[in-house]
Amino acid sequence: MLERIRYFAPGAKPVLVGYPRLVPEDTNKCLTPAPGQTELPLADIPQDAMPVLDQIQKRLDDT
Repeated sequence: MLERIRYFAPGAKPVLVGYPRLVPEDTNKCLTPAPGQTELPLADIPQDAMPVLDQIQKRLDDT
């Protein structure tokens, strides 16, 4: 893919990035509000779903 980019756009500067994290690696951080906040981060997502989201994140990055 990068070779094709160089071929079609020789002056381009390709940048590779990953997906942003869906949930923190330490999902316990979702159990307390951030400083100055009253709501829990990701409050509408059940705690037991956090590891599943983390696995999805890892698969996206691996792809």
